[in-house]
Amino acid sequence: MTAAVLKAFDTFKLRACDAWMLDYPELMEELRCQALAFPSYALPTVDPVVLCGVVHRFGEGEVWMVTGEGFEKRVREVLPMQRALIATMYGILGLHRLQLTVDSRRRDAATWAKHLGFKFEHGPMKRKGARAIDMDLYVYNQGEI
Repeated sequence: MTAAVLKAFDTFKLRACDAWMLDYPELMEELRCQALAFPSYALPTVDPVVLCGVVHRFGEGEVWMVTGEGFEKRVREVLPMQRALIATMYGILGLHRLQLTVDSRRRDAATWAKHLGFKFEHGPMKRKGARAIDMDLYVYNQGEI
């Protein structure tokens, strides 16, 4: 799916809560590199509103995700797709740990993580990430959705 993700990067319009990423060109370039080097997806494949992927090394994975305009209207369509992808990637990649970090202030992002099958593990981790904000750590619980 890498070609679709890279194409989507060129036309994708980040929704307001993720638009801060545009202030960090190096972050957007890192996401492009991750999309090339690791499994990544544009969901849905036609007119995507989510770009996501799994960076993995030695059995551990980290989920990344950015949302685009129109995401709120297509949540019910995207959630089962992303949930299935995460479960599939967990198995195919032979992961023993899959995690993601969420802005501690964003309840919507924490709710999304839980709907995907992640469980709160730790937080807040002080001044983590590109904007030095507090982040919470969620870990995937295979089969506990």
